[in-house]
Amino acid sequence: MSTENKTKPVAVTGLNFKAEDLESKLPALVEVWTSWSRACRVSASVLQEVASELAGKVKVVKVMRTIVSI
Repeated sequence: MSTENKTKPVAVTGLNFKAEDLESKLPALVEVWTSWSRACRVSASVLQEVASELAGKVKVVKVMRTIVSI
């Protein structure tokens, strides 16, 4: 489990996604975000509020979307 403050969105990666999201006892709101997206930057404050207001009821997690070339 994460040691991060539960009133903030939890950053997840491929290494901790299972533990932080799939195995969480709480329902999760998952944001897939990118650093270059204006919409993602704008929604960050809203997700912060949601995480704070629903702490202990819903887990807010953020997954960074990466572009992989094949």
